[in-house]
Amino acid sequence: MVDNTKKDLLGRIDEGVERLTRLVGELLYVSRIEGGHLVLNRRKIELKSLLERAIETMRKRGIEKDIVIRIPDRMSRILVDPLRIIVLFTILFDNACRYFPEVWAIEVTADTEENNVVVSVVDRGIGIPKKDNENVFKRVYHVEETRHHSISGIGL
Repeated sequence: MVDNTKKDLLGRIDEGVERLTRLVGELLYVSRIEGGHLVLNRRKIELKSLLERAIETMRKRGIEKDIVIRIPDRMSRILVDPLRIIVLFTILFDNACRYFPEVWAIEVTADTEENNVVVSVVDRGIGIPKKDNENVFKRVYHVEETRHHSISGIGL
C-alpha cells in the first residue's frame, strides 16, 4: 500500500474512533442524568470564557464556522458546572454548524431573566418542522427530514 493511502486510512480510522468515543461518552452522560447519578461541580466562572472554550473544542474537531459571541458587559460570572456546560454548548454549536449555510455566522447571545441566565444560539439553518417541535427534547429523537443525512448524533 502507498504511504499516502495508509496515512489516509489511519486518519479515517482515528476520526471514527474519536466519533465513537464521543458517542459512548454522551450515552454514559445521559444514563447518569436519567439514573440521578450526575454530580455537578458548580463554581462561578465567566460565561464568555465557557463559550470560547466550547468554540475551541469545535475548532479542534476541524469545524471552522464563524461563531460570534454577543454578551452584555454587565454579564459577569455565573454559577455552573464548567465541564457540563461546555459539553452542552459544544453540542448546540455542533448542531448549528451541521445544518447551517456557510455564508452566515452563528450568533451566541446571553441575557438575564430574573435570576437566570438565558443563552441563545441563533443560526439560519434548515430549522425544525412545526410538527416535530413537541418531540425535540425527547431522548434520541431525530427529525424525520434529517435522518437521511450522513451526520450522526444521539439527539441530546
